Amino acid sequence: MQVRRKKELLIVKLEPGDEWPGDPARAISGAGLRGGFYTGIGAVDRLTVAFFDLSQSRYLPVALEEPLEIVSLTGNCACDEAGGVILHAHTLATRRDGSAIGGHLVTARVSVTLEIGILDAGCELARRIDPRFGLKLWQF
Repeated sequence: MQVRRKKELLIVKLEPGDEWPGDPARAISGAGLRGGFYTGIGAVDRLTVAFFDLSQSRYLPVALEEPLEIVSLTGNCACDEAGGVILHAHTLATRRDGSAIGGHLVTARVSVTLEIGILDAGCELARRIDPRFGLKLWQF
């Protein structure tokens, strides 16, 4: 993983074998970001996405182990109660045949690169459990 900082922009380049969410979370924590918004593109060979089923109050995961292009990665980072980094990301990935799968990005392993630009929000964003859904949502 390579990381650069330019004012309010943190640039993270994940390399083969790097993992989502651990590696970018370490970069964000190391840069001292307390909240931010990001976008990215790249390629992975292992991916788990999930859909939140409101009726069951749980994520339904879909795991893939195949070459995939990340054509869209978008999300935000915030802090939990202990000050740790929480990444909330959604992604769209395409297969060789052009078919796509998307959803909440749970895990991924980089095969070539994952290039992420993170904009510092300039304030702390906090996530806390919302009892209505059992999810950690933004709390102001």
